[in-house]
Amino acid sequence: MKIGIVGCGNIGRIIALALDSGRIRARLGALYDVDEARSRNLAKELKCKPPLASLQGVVDVADLIVEAATPTVMPKIVRLCLMAKKDVLPLSVGGLFGNEDLFDLAKERGCRIHIPSGAIGGIDLVRAAGMGTVGQVTLTTRKPPAHLLATPYLKDKGVNLEKIRKPVTLFEGSAREAVKYFPMNLNVAATLSFAGLGADRTVVKVVADPALKENVHEIEVTGDFGRATIRCENVPSPDNPATSYLAPLSAIALLERITSSVSVGT
Repeated sequence: MKIGIVGCGNIGRIIALALDSGRIRARLGALYDVDEARSRNLAKELKCKPPLASLQGVVDVADLIVEAATPTVMPKIVRLCLMAKKDVLPLSVGGLFGNEDLFDLAKERGCRIHIPSGAIGGIDLVRAAGMGTVGQVTLTTRKPPAHLLATPYLKDKGVNLEKIRKPVTLFEGSAREAVKYFPMNLNVAATLSFAGLGADRTVVKVVADPALKENVHEIEVTGDFGRATIRCENVPSPDNPATSYLAPLSAIALLERITSSVSVGT
């Protein structure tokens, strides 16, 4: 299998290095980044020396494309892949909100959208619970203020992240609203909603806590299966504190699963 990577920032780099090491039973087919210098610099780090291509070039050469760009351009990338009948693994999962027609397109074109668990655990439990009746799914995300990005939502609320000295609840509402207001910080909310109750019934709470050094995600699920609480205390990803290191590791694990003859978990 040839895997193409679109987006050669921190996450794309970690995934490319994993492919280059032979950890995954696949080849790195091509790289693309809107900033050509980033893709060129990444290629220099790799033993396999993959070709640098245009976005269309990556889609043409790869069997599966990893999107590691931004929520804004993710729908365009996924649509391009599906129209070419190529499987795609998006990291900017929040960009799927408002573009759910892509799921129908994948079905029509006979290909798959692989959504990784990202920076949270328990997605297998949430999906399994959904085979019965799920009453509530709640995500509470706590991050150091420095790991959050100043967004128009926070500016409108008059929040200055640099002046926060004690835990402050910045948001509480639906996953759809959370992703809208924190597009670069809460892909996990989108992933959780797709696994469970959907964008409008999944409850999300965002807390800025200056006492923390790690990103903390806590999921509570109730249903006829019982009750579960999953807590993840995540080390920030190298060179990008807004993202947990577990996020690219999750994508690597999913690629390993896709290319393996053995599948473990729900």
